[in-house]
Amino acid sequence: MSSLLRSAGYRCAIFDSAETFLVSASLPDVHCMLLDIRMRGMSGLDLHQMLRRMNCDIPVIYLSAAHDVGSRERALAQGAVAFLTKAFAAEDLLKAIRTALKDSAVERRGVPGGRS
Repeated sequence: MSSLLRSAGYRCAIFDSAETFLVSASLPDVHCMLLDIRMRGMSGLDLHQMLRRMNCDIPVIYLSAAHDVGSRERALAQGAVAFLTKAFAAEDLLKAIRTALKDSAVERRGVPGGRS
């Protein structure tokens, strides 16, 4: 996935868990997050909820192998930009990212191309 994103002109960082991300210095530089519903340790839904409590309105796109309607509804209710079920088309992911960046403060602040 990182190869796809880089080939589309996006910078990306990969973290092995929500906890690893939270202790990194990356939070201020994040303009869009791709989260799996099920991750080792804290779930993607829990991370998203925690970020919202911290007033971090980073656009989130969920990726999931599970066809879990409850998780999908919860993710969208928390403000997710999209919920993609694996195996999704590359263009669907790129479209969701473009939507997330277009609708986020990144575009309003005038970040060139809004790509991060």
